[in-house]
Amino acid sequence: MPAENAPATGSIENVAVFDLSGKRTREECSGMRLRNVGVVLVPEDLPDLLATADCQNIGAVVPVPQGTRVESHAGQVEIAGATLAAGDEKSVLLLVGQVVVTGEVTQVGYRGLILVGQVVLPRSAQAAIAGKVLTQTGNLYYYEGVDPRVYMEDVRFTKAFFDLVQEPLNLVLIGDSTFAADVTPELLRQKVRHLALIGDATVENPDLQPLLQYLARPAAGSIAVASAGNGSAS
Repeated sequence: MPAENAPATGSIENVAVFDLSGKRTREECSGMRLRNVGVVLVPEDLPDLLATADCQNIGAVVPVPQGTRVESHAGQVEIAGATLAAGDEKSVLLLVGQVVVTGEVTQVGYRGLILVGQVVLPRSAQAAIAGKVLTQTGNLYYYEGVDPRVYMEDVRFTKAFFDLVQEPLNLVLIGDSTFAADVTPELLRQKVRHLALIGDATVENPDLQPLLQYLARPAAGSIAVASAGNGSAS
């Protein structure tokens, strides 16, 4: 996915990535109006490119090495480790939002990585990305062992689900999740090896709350107990 490009005049609103890395002077951006932009890419040698622009609610301004092309994945996405290995050495990969990388990562072909948000990777990637991260705004999380089961939408887990699990899971929960009353701490210990919680979790069995707090690394969302009778969290 290429970063979005637009003329350096007028109004730019509600886009995930806006690429100004090809601009060479501040005057080219004079009079530009930016609203609700997740990431703005600027040339590495002109970090104050937007000094004359009218900017509100900009998530991050990220410098890009001159002469590189930018590829991006934005939002809640899952990509294969092979994608990192196959990258063009003249390109920079931008990962924005909640990104989960699966499969072995033994090398990174891209010239560099720009990471904005929460990025979940296998432990094998730790050495491979060393020296490749140009900018990091947010957090990197690593998981051990098998590829994770990833849920990017709201999901409800019951005992019946965990009864189907043969080998302990690595779970990545990006949407909001609910654990039903019949999910016990003993069952969860048996069936879940590691949990990355980026959304909010609600437990109907209050005994499950401390175990989820222990297992969740990271825990970017809240872990709450449902109120009796209406299922809402408290």
